Amino acid sequence: MKFFEAILALPVKNDLAGAYIKAIEDSESRYMTENVITDKEGNVISDKPKIVWRGNYCTATYDAEEQTIKICLISRTQSNLQQSVDEYIKLGAGLMFKNWK
Repeated sequence: MKFFEAILALPVKNDLAGAYIKAIEDSESRYMTENVITDKEGNVISDKPKIVWRGNYCTATYDAEEQTIKICLISRTQSNLQQSVDEYIKLGAGLMFKNWK
């Protein structure tokens, strides 16, 4: 079984490191969302919540000396992982490692 891997470094001030780590790990975790389905007249057919997940596993750690968060991502699906990597790069993270071309 092949996994796709990426490691990024995001510069963050020490005071905000904990909040960033929580936000990063939570954004990659599973969560419930509303899933209201209606017919063409607007009548609710179903309103059961659904689970949403990007398909990536994530850990984030803070290096106080370098003032960076190291974001480690792993996924079975390259496209899911690439999407997350692109989003972190847009936030200012630098890509340190990836195992695909």
